[in-house]
Amino acid sequence: MSLLPRHRFIFWPISHVEGCCQSNSFEPLNDLEVVEPSGNRLLTAAELGNCDAVEEKLAREPGCAEEVNADGLTPLHLACREGHVGIVRKLISSSAKLCFKTDKVGGTPLHTAAMNGRVDVIKVLLQACPESVKEVTATGETCLHTAVVYHKGKVVQFLVKWLAERTDYNYLVNGKDYGGNTVLHIATSRKQLQTLKVLLTYNPSISSVVDVNAMNSGGFTALDILDVLPYCGKTDMEIDKLLRRAGALRARDMIHHDAVYACRRGCHQPSNIDTIKAIIKPRREYACGVLLVIATMLATVTFRAAFSPPGGNFKEGYVYNYHGDGTLQLKRSESIITSSFLLFNSTGFVASVAIIIFLLHEFPMKPWPQISISTLFGSYMCLIMAISPSKALALLLIALPFLLLAALGKIYGFAGQRSSVSSCNGDA
Repeated sequence: MSLLPRHRFIFWPISHVEGCCQSNSFEPLNDLEVVEPSGNRLLTAAELGNCDAVEEKLAREPGCAEEVNADGLTPLHLACREGHVGIVRKLISSSAKLCFKTDKVGGTPLHTAAMNGRVDVIKVLLQACPESVKEVTATGETCLHTAVVYHKGKVVQFLVKWLAERTDYNYLVNGKDYGGNTVLHIATSRKQLQTLKVLLTYNPSISSVVDVNAMNSGGFTALDILDVLPYCGKTDMEIDKLLRRAGALRARDMIHHDAVYACRRGCHQPSNIDTIKAIIKPRREYACGVLLVIATMLATVTFRAAFSPPGGNFKEGYVYNYHGDGTLQLKRSESIITSSFLLFNSTGFVASVAIIIFLLHEFPMKPWPQISISTLFGSYMCLIMAISPSKALALLLIALPFLLLAALGKIYGFAGQRSSVSSCNGDA
């Protein structure tokens, strides 16, 4: 005898059970009648797939099809969950409005079927009541959301095909839950490559409708979500390529393009751009702050290292070692080692100074921060000239590319701001 579902009651005379125990014959137990605690035998018959019992019960009490169990599930929910297509047809034929009944979490029978991968049941439900595809759960999820969340690839493929054939419903492929997430966001967050292919490549009538740059409530596009997830190798590369081919952008890139477009139309930017900027700006400022701290620490360490190189202070190929008794020992140093140390240390210092200069372009009290950093660099140059005059020119050649890049970055940013303002004024 198979195990009975939990929370069920068995109605059978106790004398019959005792008789089975005494005769050591349990075949009569196959005729046990298992019902729900609520007493609605239709719920149990629908779940166990007993078509005759369902039909008989509906004929006697048509209204019992709307009763629910402790979890808020109707007989249609249970039949959809277990995949009993025949019972689903009987229940829908008795009342089509059963398709809109919801459980405790707002899920319709269509959600239940999608959750459990019952494609045959979904076909019957949509054929009988196509409007039920618009229903959402308590968290705003459509049946397509549910199929993606529960990794039901066949259900996703069927629903996308069904939506593609009905232009009055295909907008649902861009439906958002109450977190602002579309099915594209969810599939990307779960790295479901096959689902993304179904949405973006398999059916042109759907891939042309999918909004690959839709933003959720956090201001993230699907490509942004992929960037913040841990890297998993080949799958991530394929997803990234797939999204970019479909025209996916990051939120910050969308803001730039939208701002330029709005500027050309008269500087009337949509209000949602300001909202997105307000969301993303703190993250960018935090990242710049962390980078500034790291660059400052590196500049401090490399500047100090020039005073105390490995082995002692060096000058023109010699190393001075100081002893505890006050005596000074002079010995020939390894020119390759000292030169390499000076090269790497100076490169690190100059790169850190260039990063600091670049990150301080929006700092208040300009140009005082830049002046202080420039004097620090000048001090380092004097230090190198005092220690090893012959290597000062090499250091200057190393420094020039970094400093030029920092200067060009500041000039480009300033010119970009001026050009944007001038174009806005010209178009206005």
